[in-house]
Amino acid sequence: MTVICGGGTSASKPGFNTNVVITAAAVEGALALAGLEVVAAILAPIIAPTVLELTTFCTTDPPADPGIDGTDIIAATNFTDPLNAIAAQDKIRQWFMANYWYTVCECTSASTPAAPGFSSPTTPPSSNPGLPPGVTGQLCWDITDTVTLGTSSGVIELPQFIPDGAQHGIVNQPVTGHTGIARAMPAGVNSGFTVLTIDHTDPTHSEDITISFYNASNTLVGITQIWDGPSTVTDFRNSFTVPSGATQWIVWASNPSTTEQFTFTMRFAFACSGQSSNNPTTPCCPPDPLVESKLDQIMQLLVSVFQSLPSAPSSYSDGTAHTGLSGNGTVTLAADVLAVRVNITTDPANLGTSSGTPTPLFDRGFIVPIVNAAPIRADTRLIYNPQMFPLPALTEQIGYSLHPGVVATITELLRGP
Repeated sequence: MTVICGGGTSASKPGFNTNVVITAAAVEGALALAGLEVVAAILAPIIAPTVLELTTFCTTDPPADPGIDGTDIIAATNFTDPLNAIAAQDKIRQWFMANYWYTVCECTSASTPAAPGFSSPTTPPSSNPGLPPGVTGQLCWDITDTVTLGTSSGVIELPQFIPDGAQHGIVNQPVTGHTGIARAMPAGVNSGFTVLTIDHTDPTHSEDITISFYNASNTLVGITQIWDGPSTVTDFRNSFTVPSGATQWIVWASNPSTTEQFTFTMRFAFACSGQSSNNPTTPCCPPDPLVESKLDQIMQLLVSVFQSLPSAPSSYSDGTAHTGLSGNGTVTLAADVLAVRVNITTDPANLGTSSGTPTPLFDRGFIVPIVNAAPIRADTRLIYNPQMFPLPALTEQIGYSLHPGVVATITELLRGP
């Protein structure tokens, strides 16, 4: 008696077998048709495979829809917490069966009411829940130039390299005399970096390259030395902090020689506020704890799978020997047998052979692996003495058909040391 049938009877719909197997593909299709494509692929393997016995399932009321949410879906796939996972999986199956009853069952004493439809998960699972956005800033100034300095160099405008050794390092040097050379600093910067390469003809001379920072009153507020040495340098990186109050900057380069020229390539960059001069591109967001949890579950599952796999055998050891076999018959094998070896102990002289190593034999018989009283594969001809036969998984017996007069021993082979 069922409540939805007004207290009357119910049964399976015509055309359905007594037992119905619900596959993952069927579940996914049903959920997709119900407008739940987002969670269909996730829920299908949780619900299926399921076998329903309709003589029981259809003669009672369908289960109540418990309602599910993202928490249930996440818990159902948490293999590290099996108790909660099983409970969540049962809840999801009940949610599906509450509507699926109307697909395979009907009232037989009254009109069958319309299916209620699948309730929508209240909070679908998210692969990136509530993570903060990453830093979207970028380098405020980033320029690379190659400059050749010497006695006839003059003043270089971009990127503000001044080849005047006499002016280098003078504290409180006003910028007034260098209008158009000092550059305004982007607002809010706090750090930067340079990448320097120097190539000169006389390695005994010392090149000196510095950055001078000035405030809005054209007063020097700080100096950062980039390079001071006699040796050639390639891609030398130097990070710096912008002095407080700095609003302008100039790069100074000097060479004590009055005749030698030297060439330097310099990348000069300011990092925007909130970033680091050593790493100006901040990662977009911290690790997603949900993703990390899922990856950890997958790794644990993989480890358990690998640990359950038997290692490949490196040798065989002899097990039970079935002797004196002739004609046709079967031998039952132990559960852990990996292969069998057939030795012909009586070989009639009238049976043919051929030249070769090992010697090929004619018409000695056949060997076939068997499970559930049925051959697993086609029989294999016995053409050598002795001859090894690796066994397919689940092999329970070996069937043999030997030529009249042939007597053989079949020895079970187990995993060796």
